[in-house]
Amino acid sequence: MFAAVAMFAVVACEKENAENGASSQNIPADAIEKTFSAALVDDVKTVISGSASLWSGTENISVLGKGSYQFNATLEEPSASATFTCSTYSASEEAVMAVYPYKANYTVDLTNKTVSNVVIPTIQKAPKGSYDSSAHIAVAYSEDGENLAFKNAVSLFKFTPQMDNLKKVCIYIPGTSKGSVVGTGKVAYNAGVPTFTATTSGKYVDVLPSTGTYFVKGETYYFAVMPGSYPD
Repeated sequence: MFAAVAMFAVVACEKENAENGASSQNIPADAIEKTFSAALVDDVKTVISGSASLWSGTENISVLGKGSYQFNATLEEPSASATFTCSTYSASEEAVMAVYPYKANYTVDLTNKTVSNVVIPTIQKAPKGSYDSSAHIAVAYSEDGENLAFKNAVSLFKFTPQMDNLKKVCIYIPGTSKGSVVGTGKVAYNAGVPTFTATTSGKYVDVLPSTGTYFVKGETYYFAVMPGSYPD
């Protein structure tokens, strides 16, 4: 069964080598083991508990400076903060930007505090009570080499299926700028506020259940779109 949905109630908005935390072909000569303490600001992240979002399970972020690094964390229980580690981090790094989720091909401009090749996908697979983590972009900027305060670069919407045997929900939101809701672009971190600018864009989102064939009737699911002003 297929459903086309026009609009929903908006939710407050705002992870190269997996073993060693960086590309084995580009390990810096001054490599050290490095940790960052990552906090969630403005209702960021992958597990929603009430109105708060939490780090959960195994998490991966990109840290971008003179090099690009994969930082990893494993949590026994969901938490608003987490310690991320990389064993091949360059000791010469100073200011950095960080992006959730991890991707190998982000590019960074630290002078202008922007990250490019950021994607809000057209197809999103949502778990019950949460959203597709690959679509929920959050960014941080740090000059102290210790702490990352992640803020959302997307908006989240939610829906609750009221029928059985629903396989997919297609979302088109009227009244948006040029009709665009997803796409590829860059995030600027100006004055601590992430701003998403699209270079390519799409006018709809297809949401599928992350497990099984059908959505569960009466359960709430979330999807990510570009930030903006949307109709009630």
